[in-house]
Amino acid sequence: MNLNPSGRFGAPRNAIDHPSTSARPQSGLGGRHGSPVERFEQAEFSRLLAAHNPQGYPVRAFPAEMQAAILEIWTHTHAPVPLIGAHVLNALSLALQAGIQVESPLQRVFPCSLYLLTVVGPGDCLSIDDRFLMKALRDKRDELAEVAQIESSSYADRRQLWEADTRAGHDAPEPLQPVSPHLFFSNQSTAAGIRDGLSRHSPFCGLHIDDAQALAQSGVLRDPVLLNDLWDGVTLRAQASGSDVRRVQAPRFTLSLAMTNESFGSLWEDLGAEHAHNVGVLPRCLVAFTPPTFSLPPAAHDALSTHATTWLSAALAERLEASWEELVEGFGPRVVRCAAPAAKAWSDFCREVERLQSVDGPCGSIRGFASRAPEHVLRLAALLGQFQPCQSAEIEHKTMLRALALVGWYLDTYRQVLGRPSV
Repeated sequence: MNLNPSGRFGAPRNAIDHPSTSARPQSGLGGRHGSPVERFEQAEFSRLLAAHNPQGYPVRAFPAEMQAAILEIWTHTHAPVPLIGAHVLNALSLALQAGIQVESPLQRVFPCSLYLLTVVGPGDCLSIDDRFLMKALRDKRDELAEVAQIESSSYADRRQLWEADTRAGHDAPEPLQPVSPHLFFSNQSTAAGIRDGLSRHSPFCGLHIDDAQALAQSGVLRDPVLLNDLWDGVTLRAQASGSDVRRVQAPRFTLSLAMTNESFGSLWEDLGAEHAHNVGVLPRCLVAFTPPTFSLPPAAHDALSTHATTWLSAALAERLEASWEELVEGFGPRVVRCAAPAAKAWSDFCREVERLQSVDGPCGSIRGFASRAPEHVLRLAALLGQFQPCQSAEIEHKTMLRALALVGWYLDTYRQVLGRPSV
């Protein structure tokens, strides 16, 4: 894969659907709800977003349902487009991370959880109203917690009956101890608190921080071992009371950060360039830097449509519930693989990124991030693949192109802002 004429990475623009040409999916994620996407005009879409997307964030790399949701959120909030994109990706990762994992063409298996960091200009909002996508996930979490509480109240009795049956020589299935869902950690959470929470509750969770003071007080970003282990999905150890140690098998963790330029500068200075570029959290983050938008104030909420965001949030809540039920029943996440054309596109990207990491290459000074770009592509492709017209265990070529376009944009942004200046 070569750089396109603009000097940026990613798939050719005409290889990706945009809403004016995308058909509704016949099945797939949230299919029972029915997709709300209509064929709104490309010119209208471009007119609304072009002037407020100066960095060219690749909105059209998203499936049509998500493009419509991004447009709706923007018309309501006028927030920076990359921040809205991160909000959508954060919701995708939270809802799907427990149910799927992705296998590379090299037969390595990765989690699909994402780490996201968005740095916004002065005066811009740091967060997107929860009502657009997160409220449905929170409501579903509360619903599942109520069920878990009911199950917990009868667990002791069921356990005693099972033990009695076992002593009597009867072959009966051991009752599973109910697990309490815990979808989000507080932004005050510490590294030890995250380890403890994952061991006590569900092994998948998320953390969103958009408060500078909370970010400064949290030691999470200064614990690269924890964040690296969560990124890789390896077994965690959490200290219990006394000398007992609890283990968390296959944890899944979504991290979403939003901060001002000033806060990011302090973080960069605190971590140190070497830590930030190679061993810390930044190389594992999809990082976006947004200029000041100086946009109009948000529109009146009641006057605008929320059909697309309502559909998307309901679809994600449905998938969150399905993942939770599979966890409770003892099933592992489903493995998603690449179809042959998608595997070839990914392999071509790997070779190109490897070439660009030479000492004098454009990615030579950001090897920490560039070397993980192929994994970012796989994670995104697996998540977006849940919106393929026909849901399958394989990532289609067009879905891979979507992921390549998104990661290409993030890679180019990382290189321009954090890389060594070109000579």
